[in-house]
Amino acid sequence: MREKKGFAYSISSSFKALHDTGLFLVRAGVENSRIVDAMALILKEFRKIRKADVTDSEFKRAKDYLLGQLILVLKILWSICYGSGNR
Repeated sequence: MREKKGFAYSISSSFKALHDTGLFLVRAGVENSRIVDAMALILKEFRKIRKADVTDSEFKRAKDYLLGQLILVLKILWSICYGSGNR
């Protein structure tokens, strides 16, 4: 979207997994005159994602990412708890 079409000067996505639901978020820095085109392209990509099967390598990358994020959060929490205990 950014490199091929030049619609956005920035674009990113994220997700938040909750207990019973979740959120998939796309953020794009787009000029007002290109919003409709950008939204159409984003929705097209959503449809492709919804129809596509997840490959083993994609699943492993996602799993490794989530495990890495968990380890990072645990390290941060440990540092906070350890620091508080030393006061």
